[in-house]
Amino acid sequence: MPSILSLIGASWTFYRKQPVLNWVLVWFLIMPQTLLNMLSRLMEGTRYPFLQALPDKKLTILLVLPGFLLLTLIIIWGVACVLVVCRRIIQSRAGRARTSFATLRKEAAPYILPLFFTSILRSCFTLFWAILLVVPGIIYSIRTTFYAVVVVAEDISYRAALHRSTTMVKGRTGQIFWILLGMNVLLFLPAIMVTAALEFSPFFTLTDWLIPLADIIESSFFGLAVILSLIASVELFAAIKKRNPIEVEL
Repeated sequence: MPSILSLIGASWTFYRKQPVLNWVLVWFLIMPQTLLNMLSRLMEGTRYPFLQALPDKKLTILLVLPGFLLLTLIIIWGVACVLVVCRRIIQSRAGRARTSFATLRKEAAPYILPLFFTSILRSCFTLFWAILLVVPGIIYSIRTTFYAVVVVAEDISYRAALHRSTTMVKGRTGQIFWILLGMNVLLFLPAIMVTAALEFSPFFTLTDWLIPLADIIESSFFGLAVILSLIASVELFAAIKKRNPIEVEL
């Protein structure tokens, strides 16, 4: 099983070799996440330089919820784009592949709804197991962690994708848990620290016009962490598949 640092190192190397992922980062992760932050502040009644919170809370929620859904789907589109590029890790270890942003968008678009609904299905099953007992819910969540990779890399969706991921992880649940925990800490902790520093920094309270800048910076750190996390997950998926190809096909 690859180490946490080797997975992160491999994901960074892969990211640097794929310039198209920079476009995905900007348009499918940073921009929609920044807008999501803006809508969240609007719902909370927080001041914003060019938006005023509506006096009617119910009306605010009614108008903002469609925006949340649309922006969430755009982010999922971005996740699909990253995974489409990452299929090469599983299918071939060849060098840099040149893919245009337009081609990548078209190729990733059919996976938006399968990823969205499989994610909802996974959340429902996780909640169900968590209601019965907390530990089975955690175990199920770990075992289905590769569902997005399976949806895009193997064209399997919904319950079949969840079952496929469970089959791969079963017998390695503890190992996968510690690897995922380590990766998330190393990749997302810097983003969390930057977010906390910006939110509580007196510099960004001087004027409302610095709030959008803070949102963009936060979204940039989180967007990059998401991309590297996805690539690392595919690297881990490929390592498991290579180690036990016959078992994985069962």
